Formats: sequence, structure tokens, C-alpha cells
Amino acid sequence: MLTVYRSNRAEWLAEVLAAQLRLNKPKPFQSVEIMVNTWPTSRWLSEQIATFNGISALIEFPFPNSHLRKFVQLFLGLEVTSKDPWNTNQLTWEIIDVLPKLLKEEESKHLHEWIQKGSNNNKELDKRIWTLAKSIANTINEYILYRPDVIAQWWNLDSKPTKSLRDLPPHIKWQPLLLRLLKTKIKSEPICLQINEVVTRLKRKEHSSKELPRDLLIFGVSSLAPIQIELIQALSSVVNVQIFLLTPGQDLWKRCKSRREELGNDWKVPMDGMWMLKTPRIEASLGRMGSEFQQLLEGSGEYQLGEWQEKDLFSMPVKIATYNSKEPTFLEQLQESLVVNKASIQLHRKHKDNSLIFLESPGQRRQVQLIRDQIIQWLATDDTLQPRDIIIMTPQVKRLAPLISSVFNDISATNVNLPWKITDRSQIEKPGLIQFILEFIDIASSRLTALNLDRLLTNPALQNQFKLDQDEVDRITYCLYETGFRWGIDEKDRNGNSTHSLEWCLERWLLGIVLPNEPNFVEGDIAPFSSTFTVNEITKWWNLLSLLCKHLKALRNSRKSNQWVFQLKSIVTDLLENESNRTWEGELFNITIENWSQDSNDCILNIQPLVIKEILTELFSLENGRFGHRSGKITISALEPMRAIPHRVIVLMGLDELVFPRSEERPSFNLLEQKRLLGDPNNCDKDRYVLLEAIMSCRQHLLITWNSRDEKTGEKLEAPAPINQCIDYLKNELSESDQLGLVQSPPPNPLSNENFIATEYQQPISCDRRNLEARIFLDNFTKPKQTALGIPFRWEINYKFKESILTNDIVKSWLRAPQITWLEHLQLRSREKKISIETIDTFNLNELQRYQLLNEELFTQNNLESDNNVLPILLGADDWQKKLRGQGILPPKSAAELECEILEARIASLSSLIRDLGELEEKNLQINNENITYLIIQEDILVVEIGKLKSATIMSAWLQHLQVCLYDDKPRKTLIISRSTTKSSQHQYKLSAEFTPILKKDAMEMLQTIYMLVEQGLTECWPVPPQSGWELFKARYMKKTNSNNYFKKKWKGSFNQHGENHNSEMILCFGYDCDAELFLGNKIFENCLNILYQPILNNFTAR
Repeated sequence: MLTVYRSNRAEWLAEVLAAQLRLNKPKPFQSVEIMVNTWPTSRWLSEQIATFNGISALIEFPFPNSHLRKFVQLFLGLEVTSKDPWNTNQLTWEIIDVLPKLLKEEESKHLHEWIQKGSNNNKELDKRIWTLAKSIANTINEYILYRPDVIAQWWNLDSKPTKSLRDLPPHIKWQPLLLRLLKTKIKSEPICLQINEVVTRLKRKEHSSKELPRDLLIFGVSSLAPIQIELIQALSSVVNVQIFLLTPGQDLWKRCKSRREELGNDWKVPMDGMWMLKTPRIEASLGRMGSEFQQLLEGSGEYQLGEWQEKDLFSMPVKIATYNSKEPTFLEQLQESLVVNKASIQLHRKHKDNSLIFLESPGQRRQVQLIRDQIIQWLATDDTLQPRDIIIMTPQVKRLAPLISSVFNDISATNVNLPWKITDRSQIEKPGLIQFILEFIDIASSRLTALNLDRLLTNPALQNQFKLDQDEVDRITYCLYETGFRWGIDEKDRNGNSTHSLEWCLERWLLGIVLPNEPNFVEGDIAPFSSTFTVNEITKWWNLLSLLCKHLKALRNSRKSNQWVFQLKSIVTDLLENESNRTWEGELFNITIENWSQDSNDCILNIQPLVIKEILTELFSLENGRFGHRSGKITISALEPMRAIPHRVIVLMGLDELVFPRSEERPSFNLLEQKRLLGDPNNCDKDRYVLLEAIMSCRQHLLITWNSRDEKTGEKLEAPAPINQCIDYLKNELSESDQLGLVQSPPPNPLSNENFIATEYQQPISCDRRNLEARIFLDNFTKPKQTALGIPFRWEINYKFKESILTNDIVKSWLRAPQITWLEHLQLRSREKKISIETIDTFNLNELQRYQLLNEELFTQNNLESDNNVLPILLGADDWQKKLRGQGILPPKSAAELECEILEARIASLSSLIRDLGELEEKNLQINNENITYLIIQEDILVVEIGKLKSATIMSAWLQHLQVCLYDDKPRKTLIISRSTTKSSQHQYKLSAEFTPILKKDAMEMLQTIYMLVEQGLTECWPVPPQSGWELFKARYMKKTNSNNYFKKKWKGSFNQHGENHNSEMILCFGYDCDAELFLGNKIFENCLNILYQPILNNFTAR
């Protein structure tokens, strides 16, 4: 007996099923099996049975393939096992094993040519071969279910070519030969042949070899392969088959019957345009998959060996609402129109009806915000609505998960704590042991960089094992940055040059512990690294990183499957032992690789690391979708698992045109691509059917959203075709006034006024209090006066000097950068040290690096000889290479030679200029118990600026000039040497400026003024930006026209010049985007400008 219970309400079908179980009780301790298509369906159905019967125990929920295979095995007297040698995972390894034999055949020349183009080693399993074998295995699995006649024909082929084989296209002729090779290796027949045998025996009225279950219960399955349906129909002669079918309406079944009667033997031809014309428009565009399934189920009667009966239990939502004295919603009208399919039914929709809404969202994050706000409104207006009644389904779970977490957890924005749970995420997407292993293999097969090493170290499983926290990981990353790590494990990764590799850095750490960091102490190409980190820290980090290096190097090599299992377990033992022993994730990892090892044990090829990563990724993804459903919270899942489970609120999110509906991706050699038959799987039809099932399963509110705006270009994006077709149909059914509010287009800006204003068809869109407060603030906003720490100017012109003790360093620091010094005195750091993780090798040094190298070379104690001759030592290019060897400072290979030549040229130019000026010597001054060193050349003071002449250099030189003129035995002239500013002579040095000698009396007055300025400048903000102020006063002193423009240009900057107002200390002192007019014309600014710069320019000469 085959009984089909049809309904448009899954809960009614569940109640009928529960009643059947209650009336036809199984024997004590006998389990009941109900075939379902997803894990969440089993959870929901179990809850429904427990609700109706008071208990749900000893009920199992197998999937179609395994459950029907069990019936076949029992009928034929085979061993009942869940393992199928013809499943894709196991079949892939069998195909890899027989592939060499297949390629020797003439018919496989196309396959052989393709393989030869990309494979270099016949003894290794690379990604191309693995992908090919996987694709072939998927193809054969599709043949088994959807082309069983082809499998049967090829299975019985002998070695002689037949006409059917000769008629195949040339690029497919190898497939029958492959099946024949697999036949000799796999002892059991494919399931399609076993099903044919079962059907044949049942037609002959033969009995089952073993006792079959009394019932075959099928619930909520909306698609099966034709051969599976034939098996079910045949089994109905010996088993009580009950199918609980969710369908939009009873009219569909009648049309399936009439179509079969019209077409006769051709009824298996796929549904064409004429069928669609006879079908209601919304069902025609969305319901093809369900229509084909019901057409196959109704069939021709050839395989229907048992009695047949149909029982309908359709809900009429409009009539139910009317009976309960309620006005039917638009969604309820639409659901009833699918049931009765009468053209006379006219749909009506009130403006504020929100039972069905289409929402075109301007951006992904905005989409999540709009959904959150809509859910909050629904919960606020309906006390009976609970989070468990709401489901959000999306084809983009992985992409939208971070946005969902960010928006739904932002409780401060809405003052509403929404409980939610994301399901259908595999372990590879969650930080932990499995994710670490997969990333580790991926790095080993590609490249280790400073960036992905940092990502490895942030994995909580590794941190737990080695007792690390994020602060310590940051210190490890910084230490590696200082050492010079860029990318690569060792010299093998870097074409024989170990510099900047991880092992090179670790060797530098070891040498730094026992040897001083001096140029003479270089071992090979490795110089000692001395750091501010403790020996204990370095030792701990070295142990961890050396283990990572060891296992990464081991993972580079291809090896056999059993060796891979040993290697992976050793990684877990060394790096993640705590996680593997204490967590279920470790148990899952061990079981998975052991099972894989058994499946692939016969493979004689060495498997490459990339293939291993691909295999493990797929195996660990098999557990995806099993957990997290029915948690009592708002459920966020993929489209497939919970598509037919009824909820009061259903949200279809992220149905973007590029991802919905999915396109079919099959290889060109798949016969399903040649000709489509009734019942062939089609992802596009499956995704379209989601919309129809959502309409059937939703009880109160259905919200359908997609991204309508490109987030990079801002261009408008169209809705996917199924949604457009649905909208067009509904608009055609509704009057123009009823269409208002059906499709909503919220503003892209969450602060737009429209978000907070109700309209005639909807409440205010936004529930975000923070955005509302921001909107109110903007509406009432009046541009305030520029406020900052240094605003308004509070400088006292007639300040009385308190003669506080000011060190020379403080005075010099204030003159060079007065605002920074003031902020530091207030214990405010205006500039943070930026550490960028470098992952590539540079081919030149930047100007800062060159400056630091030359400055270190010229002003270290090594160049200060005892005879006071401090002329710079001339280092040639070879000397520079020797000096910097093993530190990773210079770029690689010939680029290092070029840089050393630049350094040589600059130091040679500087040395030559100093020689031309005369003999150089060093002198000391004792000022306020401080020893101040300066350089004398002939009778003049010399100041050397390694870079180009800057205002800071002039200010420190001016301080030194005044000090020498006051405290030395006689006033002297000061000469300033700096690098040329012209491009043609950028590596040359010149005499840039000089200060004239100043009498001791004048020098004392000027120094007193500076000390007074510094003393006040430590408590008040100096109102003159140093760089811009210097340019302004210099322009005025030289009587240039439009001198204020020099200030503005330096302050604001230009397209190729950084403006001083963008410096962090200027933003703190004078405000963000401070205008130049704040300073120009200000009395305090002008007075301060004159006080500081007038004495300087009176004694300054530029050259």
C-alpha cells in the first residue's frame, strides 16, 4: 500500500504522522525509522511527535540514500551496512587506483592529453589529478541515480567494442572502460543495479530474503531520483509506504495526472513551455522541482505494484481567518490562491500589511541592520512572538556571519538583547584545532609570511597549548619584525638565500643570547640580534617557533596516506596536545583521519600537501549543519536545511543576483549536460523552490531581502530573476494603490531622516537609538568654534622667567618640536609607533633607513678618535656590505650593491666637503653641570644634517650657536651642512646655511628668551606650528610677495606634499582640519613668531 498525504502545512502532516504512530504502535523496544531530507527536519519532527503523543523515543531519522539502500540490502539478503563503496569519497580513491590502466587505452587519449599538460610526476597525486578523480566520481554517482540505464548498459559490456560504445562522443568513450575497471576492483554492484534487481523480483512476486520493516515512512522530502521513486512504488506491494508530502496545492496533482495521460509513454520528457502556460504563474516560475517530483511520484503505474491512495489535508488560510473574525493578511490570501488556483480570486493588500515584504537593501551591513530592526518591531508589537519562532535563511552564511555578529550583538544601539544562533557552519570556519591544521597545511604548501604566521599564533588552540595571550603574540610579532622576518621558512623557500626567513631569525635570537651585537661577530650570514625582551621570553618563543618550522618543513613533502596520518598526529601531539585530549574537536579529528586512512589505504601514490588540505576540508565539512538548530533562539541558517519547517517569521536574506539561484557546475563529459530528463537535479530549480516553500511555511511574516547596491562602486544591483518574477506576478494581481509598501527601498544612509519617520504603509524603519541621537544632534548642529587643547591661544607675552632648571635635552626638544614636548610634559603621547607586518622583500632602502645608517655611522663613538680627529671614516660599498652583513637591513642580491653604492656616494660627498673646509675636531662645553659636545672646523662651528635642511635642524643649530658664542672663549660662526634638495645631486652634500658670530651679551639675552619660552612652553601650548611658522617668517623676512601663502602651503599641504596640520600633535593642539586663518592675523601668534624667529633670521644666511 502506498499512501500519499498531501498538505500545504507541515505541522498538519506531522500531526497525522504522530497519530499513525500512536494508532499503529511498534513492538516494545522496536525503533521506528522516518525518512527525512535534513537534520533540522528530524529535530523539528521529533518535537512535533513528542507534542502530539507526549513522548518521542526510539525514533530514527535516516536520509533517503542510506534508508533506501537498507531496504535493498535486506530484500537481496546482503549485509546491512552504511558503507557504500560507490559513494563519492571512497570511489575517488578507486578511480585514482585504476587511472593508470585507463590511460593506456586508446579511448582515453583526450583524458591522457589533458593530464599530461599539467602533471610532472606520475608517482604523485597532485591537485589536478585529485580534482579530476573527484569530478569523475561525482559524475558516476549522478549516473547511478539519474542514468541507471546507462550504468546497466555499460556494466554488462565485455572487452569488445559495441555499437553503443562507438556512438558515444570521443571525449566520453573512456567512461564505459572506466566502469569496467571499477567493476573488477569493487565487488558490489552500484545501488541502481541492485534496485533494478529488487524491482524485477517484486514484479515476479518473489519474497524478500530478510524480513523488511513493516512501514516505510517518508516525511517532507520534496525531491528524489527517479529510480528511488520506482523502488518506493515497487516496495509498496510488500511494505506499508506512507509519504507525507508538502505541496502548494491540490491542483498540481491533478495537472500531473492529466499531463501523463496526454503524453502517454513520453511523460518523462522534462516539463516544457506548454506545461508552464497551464500552471499558475508563481508556481510556474518557482515550483518546477516540486512539479517534477510529483509527476514522477504519480508515474505511469508501471512500477506501482501495490495499492495506491491519496489523502488531502489542505489549509485554507483565508477561511480560517474569516472564521476567527480576523481579516486575512496578504500572505494568507496568497497561500490560499496556491491551493485553489482560481482565476476569480482577487488579491488585496492593505497599506500597512507587513505579512509579505520585499526589501532591497543598499549594502550588506545595512541589510543586516534593517532585518534586526524589523525583527525588533515585530517582537515589540506581538507579545506572543518568541525568538524561537523566527528563522533567517541565507545562501551566504559564511560571508554574512561577521556582520550578523557585529549588528545583532550591538545591544547599546537598540537596548534590546536578541538571542540568536548561526548554524550550518563547519569546524573549518571556527578557530580551533581543525582550522589550525588546515591553515598549517595551506601555509606549508604555499608560503609562510609574517602575516599568516601572526594568524596562526592567534589561534586559541595553539595559545592554550603554549599559554599565550594576545599581548604576548603581539610581542612575538614585533620581535620577529625587529629581527627582520618577512617570509619563508628557510633558504629552500627563498631560492638559497636564508635572509629574512623564520629560521634565520631564530638563529639570530640564539646568537644574540651568547654574542654581542657588533659587526665583527657574524656567523656566516647571521648577525646576533639583541633585543629588549628577556632571555626567558626569547627561549619560550624560540621553542614554539622552532616546532612550527620543523613541522612546516615536514609538510612540504608528498607522502602516502598512512604516513600523512602519522605526520598529522605528530603535529597535534607537539602543538595541540591539550586540545586533542580534552575536546570533542580533537576526537573528531582523530576519527576522521583514521577513517580516511582506511578509505585511501590502497593508494600507492604520494599525496601532495595541497591535496591533503582539500581532502580534510571536505571531510570536516561533512558535519556541517548537524548542530545548533531548534535552540530556542533566532535561528540563522543556510537555505537548504530548514526550508520546509514552519515558522511564524521567515526571513530570506542575502538573495543576491550573483549567488541566487545557484548555477549548475558540471564537467563537459557528464552525460547529464548532454540531455536533460525529468527529475534530473538542478540547483537553480532547487533554490527557486525555496521561495515557494517559504510562502507555504510562513505563518505570519515573510521578509525577502537582497543587496541592491554595489558596495565598491555604488551602482544599483538588480534583484535576482526569481524575485523579480514573483514581484511582477504580485503587482499584476494587485491594484496600483495596493502595491504601496510591498517593495521597500530604505535609504542607504542609516542616519537619513527617512529611517525615523513613519509613513502611511510602515512604521519608522530604524530601531537604532544611537543613530536617532546622532540624527537629532545633526539636525540641531551648529558649527562650533574650533576647540582643541591649544585653543584658544593662552601665551603670555610678558612672562616672567622663574629660572627653573631646564636640561639641554628639554630645551633642544622644545625648539625642534614644541607641541610634542608640551604634550609629553602633560603625559600625552601624540604619536604611536606604527608596526606594519612586512610580507614581501623590498628592493631598496627608504630615505629614513638611509638616514639612520649614515647617522649611526657618522655619530657613533667608533668615529671619535683620541687625537680629536673626527673626520668620518670612508666606507666603500664592500665595507657597507660587510658592516651590515647578517642583519637583513640591505635588500637582496644586486639591489644591496646599489644601495651600498648610494651610501658610499653620500658619505664620500660629505667627507670630501668636510676636508675642503678644513681640519675637524671635537670640543666640549660645561653648561649648568652638563657636558655639551660640538664640532669645530678651523675656527667655525660645524653642524651636520644627514638629511635635507629642516626647520628642526636650524632650531637645534641656533641653540648650539648661542651656547658656544656665550660660553666658549670667543664668538664663532656656525656652518650647517645638509644634503642637496635637487634631484640631480640628491646624493651630494653642500654648505646650506650659516649663523654669524654673536657677542656674549647678545647671546645671553637671546638664550634667556629661549629659556623663558621653553619654561612657559612646558605649561602652555606654543601657538606657532614649527615648520609652517618658519616658512612664513622666512618669507616675510625675505620680503616675498604673498608670504602668507607659504604658511598655507606648508600647513595644508598639497597632492604631493604632506601638510603639517595632518600631524597628530597638531590635531591635538589646534583641532582636526584646522584652517590657516586661525593663525594668520592672530596677535598672540604674530608676537610669538617675532620673538622666536626674528633673532634667528637676523643672524642667518642661506646658501
